[in-house]
Amino acid sequence: MGRASSASAISGESIGPFDKSLKGNERKKHESDEHGVEPVVPYVHTLFDVHLIEEKRKLEEQEIVTLCSEFFTAGTDTTSTALELIMANLVKHPQIQHKLFEEIKGIISEGEVEIKDEHLGMTPYLRAVILESLRLHPPTHFLIPRCVTKDVVLGGFLVPKNTVVMFVESEMGQSRDVWENPMEFDPDGFMSDSDGRK
Repeated sequence: MGRASSASAISGESIGPFDKSLKGNERKKHESDEHGVEPVVPYVHTLFDVHLIEEKRKLEEQEIVTLCSEFFTAGTDTTSTALELIMANLVKHPQIQHKLFEEIKGIISEGEVEIKDEHLGMTPYLRAVILESLRLHPPTHFLIPRCVTKDVVLGGFLVPKNTVVMFVESEMGQSRDVWENPMEFDPDGFMSDSDGRK
C-alpha cells in the first residue's frame, strides 16, 4: 500500500488523540523539568516541526497520521529484535542487570511497577545499556544511502560529487579503530563524554 493510499485509508478522525496530546504538550516539550532534565520528545511531536522546503509548507495532519502509521508498522520487527538482544545481553551479564535494576529502583516510588516518560531523563545507565546493545547488535547493517553534493576528501579518499555513499553501521559499531573493546558489552563506555570511543 503506497503512502497516498494508506493515508486515504486512515480516517481523518484518527488525528484526534494525536492532536489533543500535541496541543497540550506543545509548550512544555522544549522545557526542562524541575530537576533540569531535558524532556524526551516523542517522534510524533517532531513531525509538527517538519518544514517541506521545496513545497514551502508544514506537514498536513493526514500526512502526520500516515507517517505515524508507517513508523509503527515498519518498525515492529527491528524494534522487537533490538529489545530481544538488549534482554539477552542483560541475562548474559547479571552484574549489568543488577546495576540497571538499582538505577530504576532509585527513581520510581515504592509501589510503582513501571517507568514513566518523566523518568527517562533520569536513567543515564538505561540509556547506556540501550546504546551499547544497538552498537554491538544494530537491527539493520546498512544506513540509508547518501549522495555527496560536492567533492570531498574523507579518510584520505576523494569522494566525487554525486557519488552514492553506503554506510555499514555494523562495521562502524565494531571497528577496533574507533572502539577500545568493540566485541565486549560494556554500557559504562556510554557514561563518559567519549561515548566509549578511543
